[in-house]
Amino acid sequence: MSNPYSSPEKSSHLSNSEINNTQPALELWNPEAAACWSLVFTPVFGSIIISKNWRRIGNTEEATYAKNWVYISLIAILGSIVLQFTSLAGSIGQFLPIVFLLLWYFCSAKRQAKYLKNESVVYQKKSWFRPLAISSPILLTGFLLTTISIPINIPTDLAYPGLEDKVKELVNQIIQKQFKQTTTCTDMEIEEIAEGRFYGTATLNDGTKFDVNVTQMSTQLLVELSPDARQLFFEKAICRTAVELVNKIRLKSLQFNPLCISVGDLEKLDESNYHAVAVMSDQTELRISIDVDGVQMFVQIVDSE
Repeated sequence: MSNPYSSPEKSSHLSNSEINNTQPALELWNPEAAACWSLVFTPVFGSIIISKNWRRIGNTEEATYAKNWVYISLIAILGSIVLQFTSLAGSIGQFLPIVFLLLWYFCSAKRQAKYLKNESVVYQKKSWFRPLAISSPILLTGFLLTTISIPINIPTDLAYPGLEDKVKELVNQIIQKQFKQTTTCTDMEIEEIAEGRFYGTATLNDGTKFDVNVTQMSTQLLVELSPDARQLFFEKAICRTAVELVNKIRLKSLQFNPLCISVGDLEKLDESNYHAVAVMSDQTELRISIDVDGVQMFVQIVDSE
């Protein structure tokens, strides 16, 4: 029988919740979220995140394993860039990036998520701001390199007329994929300026002409639009979007007719502001101002002529 007057004994153990509260939680990135972000930033991004998590946990062996996937992913990305311009692009090649992403997920990301769950690891979720801020410019640079300059395999004994056809094909790919334009290149004139280097003049179906630079490297052809050409297509995109915005403004004001059918006479005032003329379906014209702010565009109807 215990003595009721004796001093109380100290508890020799703590509850699980008390233990967890006395130990600082690990700061880790959620591996499942890393897998989701890898759909945009490729498994290179996810592999780096998973590797850093393992190091924070203290498992250097798993950290090294995850880091190996960084190199494997880089090789896979370079391989997919080359593969998409081969005969496999229309069949097996288009599915390989998806297959690789799933393989990486189950071998690396899912592996860590399962470990955290099975070991009941308590951790504090780290912010994604810094890794996303670092990765976004890298992704944008890669996108520009693969869209503005598109390589394609060509025969080593390519004749001059064949070169014109191939360059015209690539110019149309750039116009459609990067600038989302419906205009097409209908004619191409090529002039050799040095060994393996050419200067070209492209003509669109609306009569517009612009310059292109062409470089032949072994079995590949590199086509780059001139800065003036890129500005041309950028302004075409502004005019096309302005037509939609003018009609939306008029519809909100219950002005159903006439509708805007085209925008032209684009005049650049500064880096983001333009004046233009909207042509209506009854051939009347409206002066409009356009403000381009990053990915947003604003239109204001100034007056009618």
